[in-house]
Formats: sequence, structure tokens, C-alpha cells
Amino acid sequence: MNIRELCEKYNISQSGLARRFGIPLRTVQGWYLGERKPPEYVVGMIDELLQLNASEPDDDEDEDCGYDYSQHLHPDERYRLTKDGPLLTKDEVMEELKVQYLGRHPGASDMEAKLMALTCFRRMERDRAMLRTRAEAIRVQREARQRMIREKDE
Repeated sequence: MNIRELCEKYNISQSGLARRFGIPLRTVQGWYLGERKPPEYVVGMIDELLQLNASEPDDDEDEDCGYDYSQHLHPDERYRLTKDGPLLTKDEVMEELKVQYLGRHPGASDMEAKLMALTCFRRMERDRAMLRTRAEAIRVQREARQRMIREKDE
């Protein structure tokens, strides 16, 4: 698969793809036109990320732009990368993940690090949502159990 096929498959423009992943527009245009060839791992990561996004609701998405996860985040939402770490904004988390990736893979490109940071962040968000759902289910079960005990006692 190449960049042109990805753009057509996910109905995203060249400029939308460039903005979505922080890739220079001229680079995306060169890939799209076949003047240059992106590394296979980049095409694979972009495909994987766009595939993840394709299954999620995107009613508020700008047609010319890729899916923007930040539209689902409260502006004051904060994250911890470690149990006792400081609370960080999404941008700070993305930058920290990128720095960590580059530290572990010194030869990696900035674009590869951004893509990996985005992948990690998306997984964090998914895990966070599952934990919230599970916590809510436990709370509902606990309340139902308490109601049953009260009804039984009455």
C-alpha cells in the first residue's frame, strides 16, 4: 500500500494527512505523487492509526483534516505517565512520549517518534476509558447489592 491508496481508502486529503501526523506537506505530496517513497514502517503505522480512527465516531471532524483526538478531551484534562508523576497536559504527554522513544531509539526520525507517541497516547486513552467503564460497572453492582441488602432487611 502507498500514501495515495491510504488517502483514498480513508478519504483524507494530502494536507489533512500532513496536519494529522505533523509531516511536512511537501513530503506527503512527494509520497502521493510517487516522487519519493516513504519507509514501509511509516506507511504501516499511518495505516494502523487511520484504521483505528475509522471505527470511531467522527461527527465533528473537519473533512479536510484527519481525526483529532483532542476534540474528545476536556481542555483541563491531565494525565500521569507514572503513578507518582506530575499531572501533564496532552501536549506535554505527547512530547514526553516522543522524547522517551527517541531516547530508546536514537536513530529514529522525529516523524517516527511522533507516530509512536500518538500510538502510545491512543492506547493510554483506550485503557483509561476501559478503566472508567469498569469502575462505573463496579459502582453500579455495588449500589445494586446495597439496595438488595436494604430491601432484604426491610
